[in-house]
Parts: sequence; C-alpha cells; structure tokens
Amino acid sequence: MRTRKTFHKNITMWVLLSSRPFPRHLPG
Repeated sequence: MRTRKTFHKNITMWVLLSSRPFPRHLPG
C-alpha cells in the first residue's frame, strides 16, 4: 500500500521537524 508508506514518511518528517529547535511550522 502506497498510502502506508506515505504515512510513515509523513511521521518521520514530523518527528524530525518536532525534534529540531525550530518553531512548529506544521499546519493545524
């Protein structure tokens, strides 16, 4: 399922962004 892969990638990106000392630039 490609949807699952995309979801996993999204989570990885989110974790990386959240781990960084930068302000949250995520929508919502």
